[in-house]
Amino acid sequence: MNYLKALFHSAILLIAVSSLSSHAEISVGKPLPALQINEDGELLLSNDNFSFAAWDSKVLGGDGSKPRVHTLQYVAGRQKASDLNKPLTDTLAEMNFPLEKHLVTTIVNIDDAMWGTAGFVSAELESKKRLYKHSSIVADKKGDGQKTWELSKKNSAIAIVSSRGKVLFFKEGALNAKEIDTVLGIITEQIGEL
Repeated sequence: MNYLKALFHSAILLIAVSSLSSHAEISVGKPLPALQINEDGELLLSNDNFSFAAWDSKVLGGDGSKPRVHTLQYVAGRQKASDLNKPLTDTLAEMNFPLEKHLVTTIVNIDDAMWGTAGFVSAELESKKRLYKHSSIVADKKGDGQKTWELSKKNSAIAIVSSRGKVLFFKEGALNAKEIDTVLGIITEQIGEL
């Protein structure tokens, strides 16, 4: 009987440890926790045709490819969440940082769209991709990023990631004017170091 009890507790502990290892909060000063989005993924536009490709957070630095500073926005597939950090995204568009040194990646949590609106969200992603051809737009159909990075639902999160994959800034929710200035300063400084 004690053997079965010990086996049961070992199994519970193993399940708990393995579930912890697949989730990691985003923390300033640490590498961006790994995330792969295989269903849908990055929205690609070629010859006026859209397609999807699997997306991996390794492209945000640390893999040795294209040294860039990255602005990462993870947002629920809801208009209200999308508007939370519009002042920052509008400012980034106005700043017109050099594409070879700065990339904006927007990951949209389709799983966190209002019921029945996923089709509208997908159409909006296509519209945004036409408008911002050089930005990376990723559709997270199952909400893998929200779960893996332990983010709140119905929200927007902003992270600035160095060319080596280290998180330099992170916040969930709307950035205030001072935080936007901080983000712009970090990006400008990082671009200067590339």
